[in-house]
Amino acid sequence: MTYQFQQSGGNGQLNLSGELTVQYASELLAVLAEAQNSVTDLVVNLADVTEADVSCLQILCAAHRSALRIQKSMALGKVSPEFRRAVEDTGYIRHMGCSRGTGQNCLWPA
Repeated sequence: MTYQFQQSGGNGQLNLSGELTVQYASELLAVLAEAQNSVTDLVVNLADVTEADVSCLQILCAAHRSALRIQKSMALGKVSPEFRRAVEDTGYIRHMGCSRGTGQNCLWPA
């Protein structure tokens, strides 16, 4: 996994690439926490992700719930076909929003 974080005021963009698998789970958790602490609105781009597993999907979901709890926003930007397939294969895809979010929003692409 590699990442790049860009910030402009309260807005941030976190670009993740490579493998988002259990081997990188602790690093992903730390990177997301640092990014969320730095901004109010965070977009996570996954266009260059080549593989993802349930451990990292759980971390992304937890980070989204944490952002909502502290009245910040976190959304996915572009996603790779491999990431989308992982979301579908693990059952994370949703047809309606997260019950924890305002406006029934959800992190996962429909």
